[in-house]
Amino acid sequence: MFSRFDYYAPQTLNDAFAALSKNGNARILAGGTDLVVNIRSGKIKPSLIVDLKKIKWLSGVTKTDRGIEIGPLTTMNELAESSLLKGPYSLLSYAAKIMGCYEIRNRATVGGNIINASPGAETLTPLTVLHASVEVSGNNNKKLIPLNKFVTGPNNTVLSGGEIVTKIILPFYPQLTAGYYMRRARVKGMDLASVNCSVLVVNPNNIEKCQVRAAFGTVMPTPYRSQKAEEILSGKKITLDLIKQAASVINSEINPRATSLRATPEYKRFMVEYFLKTGLSKILGVTF
Repeated sequence: MFSRFDYYAPQTLNDAFAALSKNGNARILAGGTDLVVNIRSGKIKPSLIVDLKKIKWLSGVTKTDRGIEIGPLTTMNELAESSLLKGPYSLLSYAAKIMGCYEIRNRATVGGNIINASPGAETLTPLTVLHASVEVSGNNNKKLIPLNKFVTGPNNTVLSGGEIVTKIILPFYPQLTAGYYMRRARVKGMDLASVNCSVLVVNPNNIEKCQVRAAFGTVMPTPYRSQKAEEILSGKKITLDLIKQAASVINSEINPRATSLRATPEYKRFMVEYFLKTGLSKILGVTF
């Protein structure tokens, strides 16, 4: 049952800041797929809901001098269908495409997905390997925060009261850069990911300049990348032995939660090598 709260739909960002500054127990509404569930369950009891959907420029995918810019209110279906999220960015559109059902994707937003900061969030590992930055705006300031600094733990970010995410920015990449997103769940379809992974290869056709990135979800409290494992795979011809070495390093560094309801630590460790092999095979067009 819902607790009582006031509702406000500002027309401008300044109006939103004013409402948030006057109410320390306000919550921002984007798509509402997480917020409404949490209110209904009594997990949170806001006194004010600030609905941002009338601020139209907070939605959409555009190309600017800064890179590919994504509005936080952009829905998963809009991500999946964007003509700008091709080539190097296709792993993000694919992750959005396979999230939940069509109706959920029409409501769920990329901003809500990263702010909710679930360890298995579909967009977090693609955005991590793409080196996304989050633009955070306050009443009198604006700052750009790397995504890996923005998310600090399950359901936790550096976002302060009164601040609003206004853009997610992806840097430009060489056109041949390619990525692949993978997930495993207990059931096919709308279940949350038991474990997921994004692999990105920058300059795959130039061995000396080739850079491999891999981010894993649910194996640690936040999306996990291993610098040592990526160094093993980058700048050389990739072989099965190198993949096994990298997987071994990652498994020595991660600490999957033993109390997880969706997958055991042993299963998540097994999937590390599987995801690396599968992702690199798909990107490079070879079999390991």
